[in-house]
Amino acid sequence: MKKTSITLACLVVILTSVNAQENYFITESEGHFGVLDDLGHELVAPKYDDIEPYGKLKANWAKVTYEGKLGLIDESGTEFLKTNLDNIGAFGEYQNDLVIITKNGKQGILTKEGRVLIQPIYEEINKFDLKIKDLAEVKIDGKYGFIDRQGVLAIEAVYDKVGNFGTFNKQWIDVEINGKIGFLDRDQKVVISPRYDAVEQFDLRNKKWALVKIDKLYGFIDSEGQEIVKVAFDNIQPLDEIYKNKDITIINKSSNVVNTINDGD
Repeated sequence: MKKTSITLACLVVILTSVNAQENYFITESEGHFGVLDDLGHELVAPKYDDIEPYGKLKANWAKVTYEGKLGLIDESGTEFLKTNLDNIGAFGEYQNDLVIITKNGKQGILTKEGRVLIQPIYEEINKFDLKIKDLAEVKIDGKYGFIDRQGVLAIEAVYDKVGNFGTFNKQWIDVEINGKIGFLDRDQKVVISPRYDAVEQFDLRNKKWALVKIDKLYGFIDSEGQEIVKVAFDNIQPLDEIYKNKDITIINKSSNVVNTINDGD
């Protein structure tokens, strides 16, 4: 009889000490955990390896572990997010109303309503608005693209690298495929398909022009994405350098070749 009293006393201590949110108690039986409400109703029979206190991640949610995998239960004990995840983040770590979930090294997104917005299929998911308004950069199979706030792939994941607006032009973001550079505008439209080996910043040599290179040849593009001077020249230099270099091609603002000056002419 004395032994029974000690066991019950220990059980009461366990139940009250882990109660982080009102109306819920964590039960334990043979190393497994369940949930009772404040009326003594069993919401979840002891089956989980671990149950975090309700309210730690979000009000009326509790993170649970089963056979080493994580999931979520609600206030009724319903497992609304299956226990097949390796990690569940916290609100505010990624964004205030979204949580990153991870499965087999791939990332997805959970909303504050408990809806899986994006299944865990991406190698990386960056924050929304970081590079393009209302879009988030994602990586899948080693390629980068962008998703919108509905989880839809707005820009196909075909790029090896995505730069930033303003690196070359304030209205363009640079993208690369197989070492070739191209550009997207702020409406996510392709301005220039990736084809240049190198691109210089705009306005360095001529207003609204940028020097571009394909193989060993040079030309110019304008701010509309047009190849204003065909990529066909071995070298293009500004006028103030004509006495420093040999074989200089001079181009006027109408994109016409005016003259070629050789050192010693």
